[in-house]
Amino acid sequence: MSEEFKNRLLVHAKTAVERAGQAQNEEATKQFLIIPFLQLLGYDPLDPNDVIPDADASFSDKFRNRVDYAIRKEGVPVIAVETKKVGGLSEANRGELKGNYNAVPTVKLGILTDGLIYQLYSDTEDENLMDNEPFAVVDLAQVAQEQIAEDGFDALLKLRRDTFNPEDIGADARRKIFISAYVDTLDNAFRDPEERFVRTLMDMAGIEGRRMPRLLEEHTLYIREAMNTFFDKKLLERVGFAD
Repeated sequence: MSEEFKNRLLVHAKTAVERAGQAQNEEATKQFLIIPFLQLLGYDPLDPNDVIPDADASFSDKFRNRVDYAIRKEGVPVIAVETKKVGGLSEANRGELKGNYNAVPTVKLGILTDGLIYQLYSDTEDENLMDNEPFAVVDLAQVAQEQIAEDGFDALLKLRRDTFNPEDIGADARRKIFISAYVDTLDNAFRDPEERFVRTLMDMAGIEGRRMPRLLEEHTLYIREAMNTFFDKKLLERVGFAD
């Protein structure tokens, strides 16, 4: 099923990239790019039980706000979609989506999109308050080149109509955020190990000797080589060539 969805996503991405130049305004972006994307995920834009366009997202009757699309599940809005024309995303748009997200307690996922880039937000820090940063970003221009990050693809799989669970999305987003942070930290540590990382690894490995600059510099080189050896070993294990 995931392979079939990946193939359909690839077809959609290539079509979206081809059509993007003709989306000269927000309405055209919705018609040419965003509605087909919602259909890809299994939602029916013509069924009010699935999708409500220009939906109410207000804190009070005094201040009326609207969100471009509210996706419903079991009669209540669970996803808020804020759209802009192709190439029109900005930092200010996050605040607009955040206001709409926070106004509707049943909403558990926010999507900010220009039809090519999809930023996915949840409420991992405070319940019913949208995070400032997305937990996943999908760029269809990259997908069209058959380049899609695993976390982005996994997020889209769980966003489909038949699989989306509002109660799970926050925990899943939290997991993605922390894993991404750890991956970045490990990547930086492995490329250029800083002193505290070297000290910690030396302690864990039981290396004796005073942690003088010369010893730390020497073991920084050893650790770089050890990490390369470690990854080579794991790669060989995955393809079945390790001893």
